[in-house]
Amino acid sequence: MKINLAVTLAATLTLAVTLAVTLNLSDSTTYSQAPFGTKWQTSKKDLVGEIIREDSISVLTNLYVPKPESIYRSYTGYTNNSGLYAIAANTDYIKDDYFGTKGKKEFYNIIRFLELSGYKKHNSLIKSAKSQSAFYKCINQSGCNYYIWSGKDKDGNTASASISSLGDDSGYINVQYIARGFSIYG
Repeated sequence: MKINLAVTLAATLTLAVTLAVTLNLSDSTTYSQAPFGTKWQTSKKDLVGEIIREDSISVLTNLYVPKPESIYRSYTGYTNNSGLYAIAANTDYIKDDYFGTKGKKEFYNIIRFLELSGYKKHNSLIKSAKSQSAFYKCINQSGCNYYIWSGKDKDGNTASASISSLGDDSGYINVQYIARGFSIYG
């Protein structure tokens, strides 16, 4: 009797572990890991944020992310019929930086972080012109300053970083994470 009970318990435990592993694997293949503790393909109704556009592509500003990074002040999510496919994050504003020293340093730190996170450089356009105008003002002028980088991870997901201008001596870094097979526009 004790042997039959032990065999039954062992079979039940094996079935439970197999079922748990199967359920866990099917969940991870449906919703792959995205940045900031989110998951790709999460439906719009399961996301928390302010919907500012809703058609074939929905845009959610002030997106709640489970694992925020301290350097970012805001997150924006992009969804379509398949769910979440892109997240954009903006750093805090970089102020009083006429020559762009702080902005360039933060930009390169973000690139280093992306590379350490498994993104290999796919494309970049980094050009710093000798200009009479302020660094961030020059970002907005054609042919002046460009700071754009993009990389791909082993799964084909893309991450990109760029410096954006807020005027003569201030700006911020925009980082976009996009699931494999999509662009920021769907």
